[in-house]
Amino acid sequence: MLKSSEIDKEKIIFLLGGHDLEMCTIKELLCEQGVRYFDAGLRWDNARLSAYAPVLEQYGNSPDWTICGVELEADVPKPRKYKVIDHHNENSDKPSALEQVAEILRVPLDRYQQLVAANDKGYIKAMTDAGLQVTDAEIKDIRRRDREAQGVTDRDERLAQMAIYDHKEDCGELVIVKALSPKFSPICDRLYPYDNLLIYMDDRWCFYGKKTDQVRQLFTQKESVYLYSGKEYVGLKDGAVSKEKVQSMVNRIRRVFFRSYHIFYFPFRWSLNGDKERVFSKQVDLSRIPISDYSQWRRVQLDPAEVCRPRDAK
Repeated sequence: MLKSSEIDKEKIIFLLGGHDLEMCTIKELLCEQGVRYFDAGLRWDNARLSAYAPVLEQYGNSPDWTICGVELEADVPKPRKYKVIDHHNENSDKPSALEQVAEILRVPLDRYQQLVAANDKGYIKAMTDAGLQVTDAEIKDIRRRDREAQGVTDRDERLAQMAIYDHKEDCGELVIVKALSPKFSPICDRLYPYDNLLIYMDDRWCFYGKKTDQVRQLFTQKESVYLYSGKEYVGLKDGAVSKEKVQSMVNRIRRVFFRSYHIFYFPFRWSLNGDKERVFSKQVDLSRIPISDYSQWRRVQLDPAEVCRPRDAK
């Protein structure tokens, strides 16, 4: 594996992957530094190394040139001197692609570039946690630019709003939206902040949130071939399986967040702690009832009004 410090900046070629704000910012950085690159105008769903077959034919076997593939799926044999630049799937523990490129070029990132890198690596939360005192206006601007770079149109924006209005389900800790456009980012941005969000269409889905690892583990090794993932998201590649299979996978994710409520009548007396006029939680110490280490039950403080509210109540 090539280390960044071992790469000659004068003999390096970058091949750019699917367009988003980060990829466009990488392109701008390469232009500023006068570094050779090729851009096939790819999207996320067709960002493959084979798109650069002519470049590989010309430079791939040369011992002089290092070829860096930025977020490209290696669907053909890699060149002789090839460096993978990515932070998805098995590379999700690495810095953003923009940060990796800057390290190779040995140049610092300015504040805007740092925000772009944070956005791509960890979305809005990463921007707020980056220590850059980012403003709401800056976050909104970064997200708008990212959607535009992804090819999100005004129509996609309208369809996102319609999907949220007509096809959104609140399932406890999970929000589910059936999208009307393959562009999911306008939905994400409108619903942020959320704990767990699942967006799907007939041929794809993507889950975003705190339980990403748990959702990823729902699927077999065979099914995982069709997934892509990052730090807090996992999704199904477009058109990888049938419509029926997509719905089955969506239902599997939905079941992770099912919560049932039970009322138990215990065959014993409570020993009240003092004043009988106090509310029940003040009269008894429920923490003294242990939960088995092998149990999947957990204690949750519930709002009775929320639990008892009819399903369709607003």
